[in-house]
Amino acid sequence: MVHLRGRAARPGPGERPPVPGRAPRGGRGDRAAGPRGGGGGFLRAGRRRAGGRGRGAARRGPSLPARVRVLSVGGGRTRPAGGARASAPDGAPAGSCHERALRLLAARARTRGELRDRLLRAGYDPAEVEGELDRLERVGLLDDARFARGFAEREVGERLAGSRAVGRALAAKGVARAVIEEVVGAYAEGEEARAVELARRRAPRLAALGPEAAFRRLVSFLSRRGYDPAVALRAARIALGLAPDEASHP
Repeated sequence: MVHLRGRAARPGPGERPPVPGRAPRGGRGDRAAGPRGGGGGFLRAGRRRAGGRGRGAARRGPSLPARVRVLSVGGGRTRPAGGARASAPDGAPAGSCHERALRLLAARARTRGELRDRLLRAGYDPAEVEGELDRLERVGLLDDARFARGFAEREVGERLAGSRAVGRALAAKGVARAVIEEVVGAYAEGEEARAVELARRRAPRLAALGPEAAFRRLVSFLSRRGYDPAVALRAARIALGLAPDEASHP
């Protein structure tokens, strides 16, 4: 089959002749229509024109808000973009007293006295601190009696501590004397048996000493662990197998 190419149609009466097409320029236009095809160079140029600021604007991306909302225990507070913490004005403590108290209690159980000291050292107002402590006690998050019972159970049950040591430690933590007496009194019955057990655990370390020296060391050790002197004397003699006349008083 043979195709015959005719002459281009001429404009008729009243028609304008067509504008001749512009010859393609060299350089980037030629590369855009290379073997990868698709007119990529033209599309990239179009995107640059549409963006208004070119490749740099696309690289920077959309602008971020000036501040980012950060959730906290008592509600929301703002933090500057980039993760930096907002500094409290005029040296005031960051965050509310309630938030700080909850964080401290989440770390470990504390007495009212311990929590009060930490909040006051952080710079919170004394009246605000007392109000927060009352609030935490009302909802059961702060309970000195419960703390004292748990503390005594660990010290006596695991470390075989004497009642005197437990009482001193609780007093240093600000627990009321009435609460201490009630908690410590619950362990009074087995005090001497615990002292003997602790002395027997310690006695092998003193085997190289003479009877009197070992006895004095053991009584001193039991006293430091919170046992009454009379209880410590009896427990040391039993643990070392000494008769009353075989050891002198320390």
